[in-house]
Amino acid sequence: MAKRTASPRQQETYRWRISRLKATPAQYIGEVEAPDEASAIKKAIEEFQITDRWKQSRLVAQRRA
Repeated sequence: MAKRTASPRQQETYRWRISRLKATPAQYIGEVEAPDEASAIKKAIEEFQITDRWKQSRLVAQRRA
């Protein structure tokens, strides 16, 4: 008899607001959907085509309610 395996749980995704810390106030970039902050920043880099490494290092993500 075949062994039953638990179906993989889908990761819950959240809406994240992406901003670049430049000065006060921070510059709003846009919003993405991702399961956590790190993947939200990675997705924003790809989606908004942020190629400059310095700008990439200044990105922050805030989870939206």
